[in-house]
Amino acid sequence: MYRKVIYSLILFSVSVKSMSNDLTDIIQYGAGYYSSIYIHELGHAAAAKAFGASDITIELPIKGSLFSGATYYKIDNSINLSKSNGRLMSLSGLIAGNLANEIVIETNGLHSNPFAQSIAASAHIVNVSNIFNYYTRVRGQNGWAGNDIDSYELNGGNPHILSAILISYTLWSLKRMSDKNIPLFGVEYKF
Repeated sequence: MYRKVIYSLILFSVSVKSMSNDLTDIIQYGAGYYSSIYIHELGHAAAAKAFGASDITIELPIKGSLFSGATYYKIDNSINLSKSNGRLMSLSGLIAGNLANEIVIETNGLHSNPFAQSIAASAHIVNVSNIFNYYTRVRGQNGWAGNDIDSYELNGGNPHILSAILISYTLWSLKRMSDKNIPLFGVEYKF
């Protein structure tokens, strides 16, 4: 009788620990996702500041979307922002997010960390969602103001080349993550 109780307690304590670990991982994945979006928006904020913007604010998540962020700023009319600077401001969020991804891929100690895994995976989600939204939504329809690729195009950049670069980088990154056994949100995969 006592053995059954002891075995039951051991089994229960192991399963409670497992549930606790799962909950901790879920919290870290969520925190990593929002941190990745914040890093992306910080990239836009840093570029805006570098080009003379003021009143810079980051909204995360944006109203009406749980999984997106936005950076708002004012540029004085006296600042003549060139098209190339506008393209750089459009790309700055993607660059920041993908640099964070590179840090995770190249730092072995981060490979098993759920928070870091989420930052890396989220950079890929942002890349793919920008491409998907660019090709499936129309600026000005249903309140859609556009995304980074739309902004890049409005500043004279070729959105198709940018999309090809983003998808190529994402696939190359996923391959390197697979080779280094870095899971996507805890899911092991082979690419």
